[in-house]
Amino acid sequence: MAGAYAGACMLCGRTVGYAVAGTFYTRPGGRRPQREGRHVRCADCGGHLLFELDVMPAWLAEMRGERVPSPLVARVYRRRAI
Repeated sequence: MAGAYAGACMLCGRTVGYAVAGTFYTRPGGRRPQREGRHVRCADCGGHLLFELDVMPAWLAEMRGERVPSPLVARVYRRRAI
């Protein structure tokens, strides 16, 4: 699976969507962020978005047609990493 970057608003704290491989996916039920020059702003409050590396949510993996690991498999990987 490719890495996903969560776009979180710095003003209201909402996760607006995820950027994966150069494509932005808006969270289900959310509003698409507004572009203002080089900056991307939250459509709800107008705050700047901060993109941080995050785990791809299940709804996004299904939309992209990728396999979603079960929570037990993810837990096993975490245990091995320690």
